[in-house]
Amino acid sequence: MTLTTIKKTTDKKTVIREDNGLITDIYSIQNVDKLLHDNSELRKMEQQSMVGNTQRHVQHIAEIPENLYYSLCHKHGTPQQNPKFWKAWFNDPDNRAFRTNETTV
Repeated sequence: MTLTTIKKTTDKKTVIREDNGLITDIYSIQNVDKLLHDNSELRKMEQQSMVGNTQRHVQHIAEIPENLYYSLCHKHGTPQQNPKFWKAWFNDPDNRAFRTNETTV
């Protein structure tokens, strides 16, 4: 079995696994330490209320790793296709590390 890195960036690498010349797996490994730290810091910041602010229509609620996002999209559909799943996923306490504030979706 041979592992070959085909793409590497500072926080992600894509690897091909071969066995007897046949490709058996292609997968990506992503380091999420910085992302989780940044999310934690954003959660600690004081959030501005959207009540009465007619110009603020969008609020940043989460930051998730690319690999996880595409895996969830593959299984459950995009946020536009399945908003009920995504709201439940973001509001789940087990996924708190990906939240950038304490607002309920």
